[in-house]
Amino acid sequence: MEDLALGDKYAIGIHTTHSQRDGKTLDQREILVFRISGGKITEGLEFPEDSAQLADFWS
Repeated sequence: MEDLALGDKYAIGIHTTHSQRDGKTLDQREILVFRISGGKITEGLEFPEDSAQLADFWS
């Protein structure tokens, strides 16, 4: 986790991910946004640094 911001409605985190799959390697930063309601996470969104690189990794 590189950084974290918390509020009443959202929690936002920035982190670096590392994955290996079928001889491919993925290293990039991501932003995770969680919507909070009633003290629980009700929605989670992921924003990769490079969506084309992410798509290639999973293809």
